Amino acid sequence: MRTNLILPILLLLCLPLAAAVPTVADLQKNREAVQKQNELARQKLKISPQTLTDEQIVAAMKKGVDFLLKSMKENNWESAKSWATDPKEGEFVGGETALALLALLEAGQSLDDPRLRYRSLELASVVDYITKLQSDRIYVLALQSCVLAQLPQVKDQPYNAALTRIKDKLVAAAEQSPAYGYSVKKENNRPIPPTDFEALFSLPFHGRALKYNWLWDNSNSQYALLGVWAAADAGLSVPADYWALQDAHWRATQCKSGGWTYNCPINQPVNFIDYVAADKTPHTISHEVLQKDTMAAAGLASLYITQEFTDTELRTEPKNDPNLAAALKHFADVINVYAFNDLYQLYGIERVGLASGYKYFNNLDWYRQVACTLLASQQKDGSWLFQENAGKSANVGTAYALLILARGRNPILFNKLEYAGGGGTWNARPRDTANLTRWASKNFERPLNWQIVNLTSPPTEWLDAPILVITGSRDPKFTPDDIAKLKTFIDNGGLIFSSTDGAAETFTTAIKKLARDLTDAKSEFRPLPKDHFVYTAHYPIKPPLPPMLGLSNAAGDRDIWIHSPTDLAAAWQRKAYLTQKPPFEIPANLYFHVTTGEGPHTRKLTPRLQPLPQ
Repeated sequence: MRTNLILPILLLLCLPLAAAVPTVADLQKNREAVQKQNELARQKLKISPQTLTDEQIVAAMKKGVDFLLKSMKENNWESAKSWATDPKEGEFVGGETALALLALLEAGQSLDDPRLRYRSLELASVVDYITKLQSDRIYVLALQSCVLAQLPQVKDQPYNAALTRIKDKLVAAAEQSPAYGYSVKKENNRPIPPTDFEALFSLPFHGRALKYNWLWDNSNSQYALLGVWAAADAGLSVPADYWALQDAHWRATQCKSGGWTYNCPINQPVNFIDYVAADKTPHTISHEVLQKDTMAAAGLASLYITQEFTDTELRTEPKNDPNLAAALKHFADVINVYAFNDLYQLYGIERVGLASGYKYFNNLDWYRQVACTLLASQQKDGSWLFQENAGKSANVGTAYALLILARGRNPILFNKLEYAGGGGTWNARPRDTANLTRWASKNFERPLNWQIVNLTSPPTEWLDAPILVITGSRDPKFTPDDIAKLKTFIDNGGLIFSSTDGAAETFTTAIKKLARDLTDAKSEFRPLPKDHFVYTAHYPIKPPLPPMLGLSNAAGDRDIWIHSPTDLAAAWQRKAYLTQKPPFEIPANLYFHVTTGEGPHTRKLTPRLQPLPQ
């Protein structure tokens, strides 16, 4: 897939051609103009990432909810200005409605608004419409799947039957062709023109070459994967080969820089003829122009989804994954939190943020920045434009904005600490905390988030979660400054919870040594009794009890650190929800204890004590 692509007709598959060919400098100039316009709007409204509050976000969400409910007609949101019918891409009836309904259901998890319940007077007819909707279009099916996955899944009942049908369609389409076009039906997809380059459209997989049987693109592909993932998260069975196939596609089509184009990997300047221009003048275009910021987010988020199903190995050392590392670096380099004129792009940033767990990209707190952009670009009627001057329905833009704001307000159960010492073994099991949080979300019956924080950020910024998780198999080699930050977190009410990968004694020995530094040698770890809150706070843990160690503060009146010398995180990484309950119930007990038994609270944003990096 890394072959020179210079054939004009092939390049026409890679991007929509415009009369003028942009350069890298043109793209950068446009980004700077958008940022300046965004910052002026922020200043006019007197909002900034530093001063952003939860009350401001809630007010904006309520206005957006009211707009969508007012713009609904009977049982749908299909709009003549939307993508409902596109002469080039076919019928998309139901897609706009599915997206709007998904946004309102997500907002209902964040706001106390009875109108946003799936059986409410306002939404019941829309839910029925989406459940019965028949479509072959990828975007529609994927969004349907995301909606239905939020509804009660009782086997053979309407929601479950509809979700199963859609999941089966999406999986079967990938069996015909590895990546997705606009439809699950071959006859409704554009064929790949017969050329000598046809061999490029094949994918190495399990020792054979799979042929791409129709024109695919990474936008449809990311949404199809999201739809299948939603079905899997709702408990439906998906073949293991599906995840492996999708993982192979995203890796094979990745550009050398770490990003992705719309549907071709281009790694060098290429020649093509602009067929829109009247003079048919040949042009040379840089590969950086063909790589899209939106596809950088699509590819990275997709790799995190496939990683969940393809990487369950119980390592004690981090795995070298060049594709994921390059994608993460590229995404951090091109992230555009100011793109108020492209809600599709902002939603991509949100997907990467939640899938990866990273709170920061290049020192940017992505949620605060994106939320600030959304508040600065909200229209007076409460809506958001999908794409500036694109003629798209405001229903679509408003739905994307609500999805971003609502999901970012989900309670954060755990912050996982990224550290460089000890060979970086903090991430040997990359999906451990993500899987633990998903288990908690299912059991607490509300969406929950987790985050990755680092030692370069102020410890007061770790307090958006009450518990800081530290995992590893070696001595993390915390510096005196690192230890001071851990102490600040604890002194402000935080609790540290550590688990030893592979039950490695080196890690536990290092954690015990930290006790002296944190408490001025006035306290040390002690075995916890069977009536301790880690065994009793919410879930009564049955014998045999996993051994746990506790560290009290210097005054001896509060536990500040709970440590597991055994490998609890192994069960998290393997998603052993049914066979190994204590590894999941113990951290849940910790959470209920520190929240005084009330359980998850919506994330609260308050003005920062320290300025955010710009």
